[in-house]
Amino acid sequence: MVVAFVLIFISFWAGGPALDVNAQSASNTNSAIGQASHLVYDIDDTFAFSTSFLSPSEETFSVRAAGTDYIIPKGFLEHIETVLTMDSPTWPIKISFYSASSEQRNQELLKAIKLRDGRSLFEISHKVLSSTSMVKVPTGHDKASEAQRLQPDNYLFRGSSKKDLRLIDEDLTRVLLIDDSAGNVMRGQESNFLFKYGLPDLDEGIKLRDDWVRITGIVTSAIRERVRGKPFGETLRKIQFDETGELKMTDRRYPQIGELVTGAKADGRIGCPESFKRLGR
Repeated sequence: MVVAFVLIFISFWAGGPALDVNAQSASNTNSAIGQASHLVYDIDDTFAFSTSFLSPSEETFSVRAAGTDYIIPKGFLEHIETVLTMDSPTWPIKISFYSASSEQRNQELLKAIKLRDGRSLFEISHKVLSSTSMVKVPTGHDKASEAQRLQPDNYLFRGSSKKDLRLIDEDLTRVLLIDDSAGNVMRGQESNFLFKYGLPDLDEGIKLRDDWVRITGIVTSAIRERVRGKPFGETLRKIQFDETGELKMTDRRYPQIGELVTGAKADGRIGCPESFKRLGR
């Protein structure tokens, strides 16, 4: 399974200029050498699902942590393994997790999920942030100014608590959050957000693995563009936002993703590019 992801990953990189930093003309490209790209993952309903809401299938496996059974998409591990192949001393990749659950639960769950090489998600983690790192949005008229500082203007990003990506790295140009809830996004960090389909969308027929193929394409493209000197936010805005600044969450099938990410014609299936057909997808 992961072979297909690696082939897809190679095709993404082959589709653009070679990553020869000496050939890059932008000064911000050279200054970024050696600075990590941070990929931050939500946990619940992003890659870990309660058995009460998602049934086991050929696309998933189960783990038990903190007295609870969880369903994990195999495609998520393929995604992580593919991303790890991009890690290098010149362009390091750091993986973190940011969840509103307790520290104990998060650590137990990440330790229970193993990659094919035997390492757990906890072992490959740069940081694991939990409930104590969530920023509560205050309520009440006397707290309006503080709430406004945290709450984005776009209603899609409204939520009662926020994830502050500056806890991962102060330089937000190289931090990317993959999350099923836009409500977790803090004001000023909207462009760092990559939307992951949640349970309501999966119930409508979106396949778990297809969505991780989509996420893998966007993430690899964003990293490639960062090597060229573009911050993560610039790439994500192009893919996810329309010309008015609205997040294109209403277009559940994202038919434009394949074209924007790879230059290939989208085949209409969750934005997977045509190349996936050649891989038997």
